[in-house]
Amino acid sequence: MKKGYFFILFFVLTLFLSGCLQTEYEAAIDFAVNSWSSSIGAVDDGSLDDTDRQRFSFKFTLDSQTGRLNEVKSVEVVVSDSVSDRIIDNAQPYLNLANGFIEIEWYAIADTSGLGKEQILIDFNSLVTALVITLEDDSLYIVELMEPHSRFYIQA
Repeated sequence: MKKGYFFILFFVLTLFLSGCLQTEYEAAIDFAVNSWSSSIGAVDDGSLDDTDRQRFSFKFTLDSQTGRLNEVKSVEVVVSDSVSDRIIDNAQPYLNLANGFIEIEWYAIADTSGLGKEQILIDFNSLVTALVITLEDDSLYIVELMEPHSRFYIQA
């Protein structure tokens, strides 16, 4: 008889928890990054000999399945812990609402001294890990960029 109660309790808890997880998942898909691109290049300060600093530029296209793009107040770019200590400077993300999407442009300048081209690619391949979106009502949404991307190219 105790096995029957245990089975019923387990079944009810499983249904309850799966319902909670589904609700959290639906809230998490309010925003999505449809596409993004990135580039790496020299810092634009007039000195072509400065190879110890590199500029990493990103452009993200943000979409909302629930039509909440007009409520976006700000976006914060989350940088990987593995390279955050090498970031010298970064820009406030620039947001542009156009054609039913938000285009986000952002850049960071990193200290790459002591690193070769290949090591820069390896270390900075997953520089941006997530976007934190703040709405006008101060609610927060996190869009994780799950897979490291490989959009940095070196021309030999």
